[in-house]
Amino acid sequence: MDDISNKKGTVKVYREDKGFGFIRGDDGDDRYFNIKNVKNKIVLKRKDRVTFLDLPSANMKKEAVNVCILKDEFGVDNTKLLERIKNEWKLEAQLENEIYFYNVEEIYEIIHNNKCFVIGRKGAGKTAIAKHLLNMNRFDTYTENIDFKNFPFNDIYQYYDSSFTYFNQYITIWKFIIYGSILRMMSLNERLDGRLLKSLREAFPIDSIDAFDRKFHNLTKTRFKIKFEPFSLDVDNQDIKEEGFAKTVSEQCRIFEDIIFHHIDNSKYFIIMDALDDDFNAYPSREHYISLLTSLFKAVQEIKGKFLNKRFQILPVIFLRDDIYHQINYSEKTKWQDLSVNLSWSEIKIKKMLAYRVMKSINPDLKALDFDGAWKKVFKTEYFNIYNSQKNIFDYITEKTTRRPRDYVQYLITCAQLTLSSGKVNIDSGIIFEAGKYFSKYLRQDYEMQLAAVLPEIKIIFNAIQQIGKPIFKFTEFFEKIEQFVSQGKLAASHEEAFLTTLFEYSIIGNQKKNNHIIFKHSSYSSELDINENIVVHEGLRSALYL
Repeated sequence: MDDISNKKGTVKVYREDKGFGFIRGDDGDDRYFNIKNVKNKIVLKRKDRVTFLDLPSANMKKEAVNVCILKDEFGVDNTKLLERIKNEWKLEAQLENEIYFYNVEEIYEIIHNNKCFVIGRKGAGKTAIAKHLLNMNRFDTYTENIDFKNFPFNDIYQYYDSSFTYFNQYITIWKFIIYGSILRMMSLNERLDGRLLKSLREAFPIDSIDAFDRKFHNLTKTRFKIKFEPFSLDVDNQDIKEEGFAKTVSEQCRIFEDIIFHHIDNSKYFIIMDALDDDFNAYPSREHYISLLTSLFKAVQEIKGKFLNKRFQILPVIFLRDDIYHQINYSEKTKWQDLSVNLSWSEIKIKKMLAYRVMKSINPDLKALDFDGAWKKVFKTEYFNIYNSQKNIFDYITEKTTRRPRDYVQYLITCAQLTLSSGKVNIDSGIIFEAGKYFSKYLRQDYEMQLAAVLPEIKIIFNAIQQIGKPIFKFTEFFEKIEQFVSQGKLAASHEEAFLTTLFEYSIIGNQKKNNHIIFKHSSYSSELDINENIVVHEGLRSALYL
């Protein structure tokens, strides 16, 4: 009788389309196996290591049953890997474990090359970088979080300085905030003068809740004192009228600046300013909002210039969406390029990021895993079958995305969720295809929220494209549909070219050139919409628009 104990071997041949294959046992003998005898119907590939049982047989034919893939060399089976992707990967960087952060080269530019304006698309990883910098606290590095998420911007708008020109009206309040943040960090530095620390700690008491609205309230509270010879500041803001506040804050800024200038050490002081787009959707205050942002950039530029020459490591860092940054219309904006870093993602960079995340999902202690190795841990194969042809999985997912880290993370989370909920342990062709439909809905919702401020008609425009009913259409077709919506009262006015130009800027649509080459803004930054060429709806949106 054949030995029925567990054996080990390697998949020699596997015909997924036929549902059978052969295993070369470690004893040198080949066994036939059928998919119905593969545990959990996992997708096998050539060279996979498996365990199996020999089916007792009276003839010489050997057949393997109870075929089960061996845990990989890292000791993690596929189910646990998918569970970690599903449960631990997050779209919101603030909610994700730091182990998944991929250290991009832009961080070096911030820390070592004095870059302080980080500009990038929504979903490009700005908040992840901000969070990483905030976690850098150590004996010679201090970080202060100025997060504007859910912050009442009107608290700042009321502090404009009317004695300055339009783009400079908020410089004073921004310097006031930044200098106050530096002094708060200095109050934690035990290497500074003890008398100064005592005074600073009385002025900036430690708050267990690290929220900027509380810090701002404390900074502008009724009574604010700093007493440290030769510096003395005792301000009562309670009865200050609007006209008098600018003068008061300006005087406070001067004293803050003098204290910093004379007593700061060579430690690094990071002031991280993120979620500034939170007031972008407040359309009635758009003019004030752009003025506020312009003043912030100018305040940081001024502070950097003032302290950099003294080799003080004061590092205010602004994180802002590129579409908002482009709306700042300031004549000397080009000078900001010396302080700016553009957060962009090439295919190589995306692959490195994904390999890193998968590696940490397998084992946080792992140090290196290339993309091909990591990708096959998740998908088990490089290709999948769709419409009677084979498609490279990474290329297929990339076509659905606008090449943002968030897009790939969302797609893989969806694949993991669908696989686990179906009781499978491998992501198969059906799962990859089905995940594309869910991803398309996510992408449409993401764009609708992102464009609500600059294009309030976005939902109606999506409905117009949906009614055109084709992924590739001409400008005249769009024009006719919009005019129809205007006549029906669904749109107040027809701005067809302006609508399409905005969609093009956000890579919702692209152009099909005469050689059938398709161009989208996210892959060809300098490109502009040509309404005389065919207009192409992005692949990732087509399912959600029923095209």
